[in-house]
Amino acid sequence: MGQDSFEIAVAQYRSFANPYWIDVLESIGILRPFVSGSGCYLIDDEGNKFLDMVAGFGAVTLGYNHPYLMKAMTKAVGTPAPGVIPWGISPETGVLAQRVCEISGHGLSKVLFGNSGAEAIDGALKFAAARTGRAEFAVCDGAFHGLTVAATALAGGGEWQLPFPPLGPTVHRVAVGDLHAVESILACKRIAAVVIEIVQGTGGGAVWEPDRLLHLSALCKDYGTLLIIDEVLTGLGRTGNWFAFHNAGEDFMPDVVVISKGLTGGMMPISAVLVTDEVFDALCGGPGRAKIHGSTFAGNRLAMSCGLAVIDVLEAEQLPHQARLAGGRLIAGLRNLVNQDAISDIRGSGLVIGVKISDPSGSDDRTAATRCCLGLMSRGVLTNIAAHDPNYLKLTPPLIITDDEIDIFLDALDDSLADSRNGETH
Repeated sequence: MGQDSFEIAVAQYRSFANPYWIDVLESIGILRPFVSGSGCYLIDDEGNKFLDMVAGFGAVTLGYNHPYLMKAMTKAVGTPAPGVIPWGISPETGVLAQRVCEISGHGLSKVLFGNSGAEAIDGALKFAAARTGRAEFAVCDGAFHGLTVAATALAGGGEWQLPFPPLGPTVHRVAVGDLHAVESILACKRIAAVVIEIVQGTGGGAVWEPDRLLHLSALCKDYGTLLIIDEVLTGLGRTGNWFAFHNAGEDFMPDVVVISKGLTGGMMPISAVLVTDEVFDALCGGPGRAKIHGSTFAGNRLAMSCGLAVIDVLEAEQLPHQARLAGGRLIAGLRNLVNQDAISDIRGSGLVIGVKISDPSGSDDRTAATRCCLGLMSRGVLTNIAAHDPNYLKLTPPLIITDDEIDIFLDALDDSLADSRNGETH
């Protein structure tokens, strides 16, 4: 895209889409045409390469333009079979559903596909309400579960809720890992489900440890409450296993698991709600309720084909294992920088990592991570801030990230922190 064409596109976006997003991009110096992507890099129209540690907020699991995925999508687009069949099924849907159930295990035996993580969360809440006959939910501080009406109600505070009166279902909030608070809430026996992210993204990498997950599961069963695991960010290998809940071992049995981002590598909108047979039948049991929940594009052929190709690559290249190794190397490198007094906390699992950036002067300055993010951007590295805790850098790179690329990031971070100590800003 030429500069004139891009300027026209920006003007159109400003006039007819979201002018305030253009203001944000201009203010941080990243309003530019990204014309291609390769592996872990985005490339602009001047040939500048940016190491992408955001990766579509965790969606670009295979990196950009993975050859196997591109070939599979080209084949799918060139096939004359219909993309959406109102009175029928796309054959690929059953195949993908079976593969997702096989890699998930733990009694999850049915899949309901959709288009986004937020949509899938809404579906999960409906499953829980139908199964329990209850309408209240428990969530964690710092949570993010999407931006539909019900999902917004679950958000752990923040700007997503500020413009609105109370929306959606009644929600109770607890701190990550606070089992005493969970039990106090469950004791009312009005809670349909506890909804958690095992590793939070917007919460700066806060983690539910395996022993607490097992205790949480037992509490839910004691009080007749379902346990919903939001794996929109963490599913499909990002934490070192196929799913983050696998880190709790074979005895951990969630009732509902939600996945989305990584299932098509950022190429197609998709989501999936994985449930047990009992939970599925509570909502959809019988021909009369076979389509009680769904959407027009759920199970469309292109998304299903893309999902199958992504799982092929994840298996063939052993990317869940690679994510575990890469995450370990990245965290070890970050710990080597802790003695600079700018990094005060590192948490997460696999390739979902939160890095707390503190002001070198010791002041309670909540812009230190933002300044660091901008410093990294000026050095060709894209990162993000954890929205619920802006003291944290949020790292969710592609699962294919190499040791050399991790070193590039660490060197750039080291230089950015040095700038902060020396009083330089970007």
